[in-house]
Amino acid sequence: MARLRQVVELPAVENERLTDRISIGVLASVVPRDLVEEILVETKRQEKRVRLLPARVMVYFTMAMCLFFDDDLTSTATTCGIRPSTPARTCSGESRPT
Repeated sequence: MARLRQVVELPAVENERLTDRISIGVLASVVPRDLVEEILVETKRQEKRVRLLPARVMVYFTMAMCLFFDDDLTSTATTCGIRPSTPARTCSGESRPT
């Protein structure tokens, strides 16, 4: 079973949000890509086809959503380097209800 062996502590700074100090690069350095891939294989959750967002990116995005639970999904996606798409449009040009 894959294990994470490193603990990273960031010193506390007043009036600063966690999202100001952490990015997907920090998550990737703490939880290496090889570990994520190993876990996806072990749990049989690797993708079957090539997608725009690979399973490993979704793992990092899920970790980011847990870390930045006060932020909206768009901000969290941007922090992870994922460019959110615009809402789908109907034939009349109106946004679809969510």
